[in-house]
Amino acid sequence: MSRLPKVAVTALVALSTVVLLSGCVAAEAAPAPAPASTPSASPSPEPTTPAVLPKPVAAFGGDCAAVFGDAGGATLTVGATALPIEPAALTGPARTISVIGGFRCSGRDVGSGDSIGATVVPAAAIADRAPAQPITCSESDSGSGMQRECWATVVVGGYAMSARANAGPGSSFDLEAAIDTLSVRLSAAAEREAPVAIASPAGMWAHRTDCEPIADAAAAVLGDAVTGRADRTTSAGPGMDVDFAAYDAGGWGTCILSSETGDPTKDLAVLYLPGAGWALEESLSDGSATPTEVDGAVLAGIVNAESGDQAGRGIAVTDGVNLLFVTTRDLNALAPTEAVAAAILAAS
Repeated sequence: MSRLPKVAVTALVALSTVVLLSGCVAAEAAPAPAPASTPSASPSPEPTTPAVLPKPVAAFGGDCAAVFGDAGGATLTVGATALPIEPAALTGPARTISVIGGFRCSGRDVGSGDSIGATVVPAAAIADRAPAQPITCSESDSGSGMQRECWATVVVGGYAMSARANAGPGSSFDLEAAIDTLSVRLSAAAEREAPVAIASPAGMWAHRTDCEPIADAAAAVLGDAVTGRADRTTSAGPGMDVDFAAYDAGGWGTCILSSETGDPTKDLAVLYLPGAGWALEESLSDGSATPTEVDGAVLAGIVNAESGDQAGRGIAVTDGVNLLFVTTRDLNALAPTEAVAAAILAAS
């Protein structure tokens, strides 16, 4: 808009002053302003569904310090022993703990070797898979002295917890008291916040007991006869009952696929994690996965894979709800895994 000359501005100011101060001067009626046009209402945008369903909210927000820490801090003190208590990373099958609304905490003193850990889930999510178990302890020779460990399964206030504590050689860490402290503090937290059941989202895969459908999908791509077998070689160790109950409740599984030709690029391992599609989004965000494209996948990424002393890469894909991870026995071969992942998604 062009600026008025200074003279015109001065005249307008003077005229305004006269009109405001002279109440007896009648002014000509100004022409009625033209009615303002009514803007047409814009249609409300349709609500959109996220491409990948978000990670479920953990019980207590996953705040280990708020549940187990001393007042005002992220430290757990038992007698003369003070350990940090922080969220522990959940990777691989342990992501199913997050799928059902749980979380894991841990703390360790590197100098003494003392450590503590707890996994907490809503008890209803694992049904009766991990009933309460009293504190049990054992000793073992670490090579530099005897070390002790204790563990227990606690069910309190609608939550289930695996609790673990370890004392290094020569340590005075009171393990039984440490587990009792975890239990008491979880009970107090449960009084402040009741557990909330996490509903299974639409499209979440059911637990697979038969790997043949996955093997058939792979065979159609590879052009070889492929057999599949379920592999659940890992088992609950001391103080891990709730963890493995969560793995079962979450429905994770691994299928080992073998081709008749023995070609290492056609021998595959398929890890599936129902409801954990958000984990790939996290990996792409933190740089631990490199984005790629796979037919039928909402998101796909190349991620690191390890097997024994070998390290290589594999393909992770999600349909927006579930997570699928495919590697070959030749961990550096990517091409077959991309096509197989697409075929499995299409068949699921």
